[in-house]
Amino acid sequence: MLKRIFKRRESPISGSEEELDLFIKKIERFAPRRFKDERDACYYNYRMIKRYIPPLCRLLELISDKKIIKRDGREEFIYRVFLRLKDFYDIRGKLSIQEAMEDLNLLRRIPQIFLIFYGIEGIKLKEVKKVLARALFI
Repeated sequence: MLKRIFKRRESPISGSEEELDLFIKKIERFAPRRFKDERDACYYNYRMIKRYIPPLCRLLELISDKKIIKRDGREEFIYRVFLRLKDFYDIRGKLSIQEAMEDLNLLRRIPQIFLIFYGIEGIKLKEVKKVLARALFI
């Protein structure tokens, strides 16, 4: 009971550069050092374009929880990353979920995230498609 009363409330993501820096620092504590350049090139450099900061913050917030795969399961994580990636790469919201599922460039980012942020290899595009089809009942 007391924990609920004194538990700090999570503030919503505002998409500020300070939040972005916080998530990046949190990620860099556990992410494999050998993929730092890839993380910079593929994700962190988007901070230069202001409109990408809020969706990038939401994506990095999800990724910054290093225990999320164990806690929620790999399939749930794939689905959640897919939704955040869609928001990030489809900044204007033109793609439907179905169209995003057919976008191979978007789907290839999921195994890349497993590798460059967590060092987990072996996630295949076929597995990603299967998980998303099951999650979205297609």
